[in-house]
Amino acid sequence: DHIRHLVNEAELVDRLSKLGFIEIFPDEFSYAEEMQIFNQAEMIIGVFGSGMANMIFCQKRAKVLILQPDSCNWRGLSFPMKFVELTY
Repeated sequence: DHIRHLVNEAELVDRLSKLGFIEIFPDEFSYAEEMQIFNQAEMIIGVFGSGMANMIFCQKRAKVLILQPDSCNWRGLSFPMKFVELTY
């Protein structure tokens, strides 16, 4: 079971799939597969959480959109994004 849910998750996934995005759950893949998936991605969209730490395997200049509630104002993932030159 995936802990973090969005109220309109089904609608968002449907709209993004029409734009060519593929929904994945990193915890369903081996570590090597996770690295490869994130390394090949041009853009990552995901809910704030540990699965988004895989963005460190993205190519430079990949785009990252992290969804988080207004009540969560933690910017801890901004350092790794800057380190690997990701746009967020």
